[in-house]
Amino acid sequence: METVTAHIQIRGHVQGIGFRRFVVDVAEEFNISGLVENLSDGDVKAIAIGERDVIDQFIERIKLGNGYSIIEKFTVKWHEDGKPSGEFIIATSRWW
Repeated sequence: METVTAHIQIRGHVQGIGFRRFVVDVAEEFNISGLVENLSDGDVKAIAIGERDVIDQFIERIKLGNGYSIIEKFTVKWHEDGKPSGEFIIATSRWW
């Protein structure tokens, strides 16, 4: 299977509502690697590494949101690389 990296940016009401924890929980269900973090502009960024078909399923699931989020824009940029680390983490926000 092809391992890919998806750089995902989510815009909307996605901070302060448990959205990053939701993304991690979904990633763990699909057994993919990566990270998720809040951005200073209010967006959330995620980097997901795994098999393309699994990442596609992961993306469709997080597009649904966690019940508190309101997603206004969802952008994915694909890269044909990446080495799964076996974990998906919440990155420390660097802009605090």
